[in-house]
Amino acid sequence: MTGAAVTVPLLVVSAALLVYLVIALLQPDRF
Repeated sequence: MTGAAVTVPLLVVSAALLVYLVIALLQPDRF
């Protein structure tokens, strides 16, 4: 199960980065 222990956190981090980038692009005046 080491593969899942590595893959799941990476998916969560990548999803959080995508959400952050979308918010930054939609609201550039905050950044």
